[in-house]
Amino acid sequence: MRESRNAHLPRISVPDVLIDVDDTISYGKRPDYRPAEELLLVLADLVAGQESISREAAVTKIREVGNPETSCIFSFLEPLGVS
Repeated sequence: MRESRNAHLPRISVPDVLIDVDDTISYGKRPDYRPAEELLLVLADLVAGQESISREAAVTKIREVGNPETSCIFSFLEPLGVS
């Protein structure tokens, strides 16, 4: 019987895996990359499209709900009517 090519590799058990989907931990992109700012613009585009207003007006509306720099962006969805 042939031995597996990976038989010499150590086996590890990983109970949890952390995936940094928005780079809030690693900042793996350019030095001036600000994920909260990019998420704000994505949310602003959703609100702008939903309400037929400009991106700037949508950002103003979002900031009336709360501070996207210090609050989870998901907490803005319901008050803004975004599903």
